[in-house]
Parts: sequence; structure tokens; C-alpha cells
Amino acid sequence: MRTSSISILSSGAFVALASTAVFAQSPEPAAPVLQDLRTAVDSDSGELTTAGSPWARAAHVDRFAMPQEDDYSVEGMFSELHGKYMVDRKPFDPNFRIWGGYQGKAGLSGENGKFEFYELGAKLDAELPVDPDTFLTYGAYFTMRDYDMDQATGVQDTTLYQTFLTLGIGHFFNEDFLVEAHFQPGFASDFEGTLNRDDWKFFGDVLATYRTNEQLYWKLGVRVDEVFEGTMVYPLFGVSFLVDESFRVDILAPRFAEIAWLPDPALILKAGVSLQGNEYHYRIDVGNNNDEEADWRTQEFRIYGDVAWRLTDQVSLGVRAGATLAGKYDIGRASPAEAYAGQIDPAFFGEVGGGFSF
Repeated sequence: MRTSSISILSSGAFVALASTAVFAQSPEPAAPVLQDLRTAVDSDSGELTTAGSPWARAAHVDRFAMPQEDDYSVEGMFSELHGKYMVDRKPFDPNFRIWGGYQGKAGLSGENGKFEFYELGAKLDAELPVDPDTFLTYGAYFTMRDYDMDQATGVQDTTLYQTFLTLGIGHFFNEDFLVEAHFQPGFASDFEGTLNRDDWKFFGDVLATYRTNEQLYWKLGVRVDEVFEGTMVYPLFGVSFLVDESFRVDILAPRFAEIAWLPDPALILKAGVSLQGNEYHYRIDVGNNNDEEADWRTQEFRIYGDVAWRLTDQVSLGVRAGATLAGKYDIGRASPAEAYAGQIDPAFFGEVGGGFSF
């Protein structure tokens, strides 16, 4: 497999599970991220304090769920009004995360040869209250996938990149109803040669969340990306259910469904399924210093188990492993050959990474 030089460039699965996000895919739907859940200690008693959140009591306490007494700053007022909501509406996710991963060899139905890939990624998500009911979202998302093709006729070893920015806004119309919108411009490309409009991507989403009680959050929205071939726009529907202080269920169909359990405040165990994918623009070397341009479409439906350790209030480590069970690849080949395409065979995948909450 050829070696690729990685340029760190800025940027960020239909699923049903009866029982997050998530990677060379389109960037995850931008998710609320006020989730550092850092510990608060009472200065007099020395005991852990909470903001009344079952999930926060089971783990740590989010800084926006800990308003200081007589704090009339924008952040303080936002925390007092919406802090518990922001903690409970989604599972823990660090503000900044990096990871490395590997997917084992898999073939495509009806095609010869196999492929495997290595992946590096980084994601930043943060939110900034601008008034007691409104916050801005900003972030970036980067992945690099290095594909090693083994006897796949007409398809060369290739390295593909994603770089996306996230810009967004969220507003509480009342204490139970939140609407967010995110815009994610970026590239999905091999970054070989001159970039053109086919390398550019403009993704985004709008998501409304409604809290019916202290444990149940319903979600409805629309997403624009290239997870599905033939359509860039599809609906989102989900729910977050805080079953008790240490167990929760989160679904955002068709992208992911997940259950999480906290046996210890510093340990989070998850199991779930996810759907991810994207369409990259890449160049094919046809010899004589000539290239042809084509598209490289990926889609992977995965089942996984995940373990996250909170080493400190800010630092966490994570391991995720599972299998790609289904999905479709469609890789353009030099003309006049037809695309290297078909349903992907099951394959193992694993990821390790670290996170930092602020």
C-alpha cells in the first residue's frame, strides 16, 4: 500500500434498533455538543454537586448545567434556563475528538478483488450562548481514508479526504422546544490536481427537539448530504429516552441508534448501529501524465460496541469495534470500463481515539 502524506485540513448511518455520530462518511449531522459533563465539587462539603439531570448524576456535570448563584452573564442565564435540557438531549460527546481506525478486507458482490482501508480523523464542535435563549454552533471535521486495493481490476490505491466546517444556530422557543440549523461547506476529494466544483460539498441540517417530560426528547428534522445514492435530502426522526440514572436510548433515524450504560461515573458503555457514507471526487492515472476524473461513492451500515473512559473532567479515551454488515460502493473506473460497484461484504472495523471537553 502506498504511503500518503496527510494534510491536516479544517472541518465535521436508515437505522432501526429496538433496543452515536461515526467514519469516511459525510460529516455527522451537526449535533448539540454542550456535553463536557465536568465534575462540580461543593466548596464546603466537598461532595459532587449536580444540576438535577439523571444523566449528569450518573456521569459528570456539564458546565452549562451549573449556573453560579447570582450569575447574570449570558452564559449564566442560558445555563439556568436550559442547562439541564442541553445535558440530557444527547449522549456524551467530547468537544474535540481525534481517532484512528481500520476496516478489514472486504469485496463487492459481483466484482473481483478486495480492499481495506486505514483512517485518521478529527472533529471539533462547540457552542456559544449569545442570549439567554440562543446559541451559535461552530466546528470542523476532517477524515483521511487510505484505501489498499487488492486485485480490484481497474481501481488503484487511493487516499480520500473530507474537510468540513460547521456553522449553526440554535434557539429555544420555550423551555421545551429547541430548533437548530447547521451549514457544513467543505470538500470530499483526493486533493490531487486542481480542485473543481465536483470536489466541493454543501451539507447541512435543520433539527427540532421537543421535550415531553424530564426523560423524553423527540426529534424531527431534515438532512442534506450524500449518504444515499440518488437523493441528497432525507428526513430525520429520533428520540432520546433517559430510562434511569445510568441507562439511556438515543435514536436519530436513519443515521444511528444507540443504547448507553454508565456502570461508573468515569465509564460509558455503548452498543449501536450506524449508517454512513459520502461521494468523493478523485482522479485516475491513465498514463502519459494524464488523468481522468470520476466519483468514489461509499456507504457502510455498521454494528458496534463502544467504551469511553473519563480520565479527568476534560480528557477521555475511547475504543469502538464492530462489523460493517452491509452498504454499497460505486467506484468510477477509467473509460470505457463500467464502475467497480456492488454490495459490500461483511468486514471487521475498529477505532481508537481520545477526546477533550471544554
